[in-house]
Amino acid sequence: KDSIYHKEDEDFIGCAPVRPSPPPFGSYQYINFASVTLEGAEIEATYDARSWFVGVAATHIRGTDDATGLGVDSIPADQVVLTGGVRMMDNKLIAGGRVRFVAKQDRVTTAALASDSYNVVDLFGQYIVSDNVTVNLNISNLFDVEYRPFLTQLNDPGFNARLGVTIPLGAK
Repeated sequence: KDSIYHKEDEDFIGCAPVRPSPPPFGSYQYINFASVTLEGAEIEATYDARSWFVGVAATHIRGTDDATGLGVDSIPADQVVLTGGVRMMDNKLIAGGRVRFVAKQDRVTTAALASDSYNVVDLFGQYIVSDNVTVNLNISNLFDVEYRPFLTQLNDPGFNARLGVTIPLGAK
């Protein structure tokens, strides 16, 4: 699926810096823009061969405050996401990975909001033990990359692993 658009929007909710802003990161607040122009492209393609799957998704968005001609600070950075995985053991086991390529976001009205580019690898897995028990494993930021996501003031927590077991309560 894909979408290419040019949209003129009224009463758009977005963020803007609070001035004067305290150091070191600055502050921002969500405000109502009278009129903005949004342009962009969002593209997604997947292929599922039953025993394996792949996908790619990409976003490229620009936003302009029509009153000032400045960028809208809440527009996310460009991003490409690649996903792939396999299904085994009669689809009881699913394992895969995801790579996110995120561009720097410096189209902002104050440097404190800007963020650098980063690439992150995540892994995921699921095993269906029985009709009533499923085990999930998610590993985020496999290589412990240090980065600060756009519109946050703190770095990502780094490597993170979660193991979960799902057991429904009640009759199935």
